[in-house]
Amino acid sequence: MNDETRSEDMSWAALMATAREVAPELAEEFLRKAYEIERRHQFSRDRAESLLLLEKLVESELVAGE
Repeated sequence: MNDETRSEDMSWAALMATAREVAPELAEEFLRKAYEIERRHQFSRDRAESLLLLEKLVESELVAGE
């Protein structure tokens, strides 16, 4: 396991621990998708793309929950 993978695992573990405590109703699949969007775009100067992808993800979850 390299340093990047270890860091991602620690970030994912922290996100999951927080989600379980603060918002246990959020599905792990939703959190994984949001995490991956942020991971892919974390160093992008233009945050508009990740924001748009996150908005689409949230909207799709809201529609699916209706």
